[in-house]
Amino acid sequence: MALEKLFKSLYTEVIRKLSGKPNRRLTGFIIMIINKPLPFIFYTLNLSHRLDHTPKGAIPLLIDIKSRLDEPEIAELLEYSIFPDPVRLEQTLNDYKRSEELELYGYETDGKLIGLVGFRIGPGCVMELRHIAVQPDYRGQGYGRGQILELIHLKNPAEIVAETDEDAVDFYRNIGFEIVSLGEKYPGAERFRCTYEVEPEEEREG
Repeated sequence: MALEKLFKSLYTEVIRKLSGKPNRRLTGFIIMIINKPLPFIFYTLNLSHRLDHTPKGAIPLLIDIKSRLDEPEIAELLEYSIFPDPVRLEQTLNDYKRSEELELYGYETDGKLIGLVGFRIGPGCVMELRHIAVQPDYRGQGYGRGQILELIHLKNPAEIVAETDEDAVDFYRNIGFEIVSLGEKYPGAERFRCTYEVEPEEEREG
């Protein structure tokens, strides 16, 4: 209970900086991370510090960018999250254009797209992360985990799953995902399944 109050206090302060007043929905959703506190408390503190030193128009916002798939900066970001192959990149862009179930959101600050996350919501409200990327100059500042936090708030999934490689698995591990090795699905390339169970909404509100 003491930890819950601490998180509420921290996140309420962040929301005041964003909007000038507390927001019950945003303040309340922090309760889902009580069981995996350290990565998120550091993210919240880091965000609070950045907000103190950032003009309001430059605060990152997660927005739907699926209608902007022809913009070069979106292709550039997607390329960071897949094997650098022009054919595969074009196929990925076409998949987002053609599929109604695939969603693509971007992290935008001061008119600049600094990150994106692509996903689908499957049966049982399971969110499958397909792609996540942050511009190199903005990495290490919490924007990757920030995108996931905001997605949880926007989409309220029951669970988040992702498959990744050895280079990216520590990102998921460090923000509380459970990691299971899938072995070498391809020669010389170990793959991992990453899972995060989100606390049910009724428990968060109770």
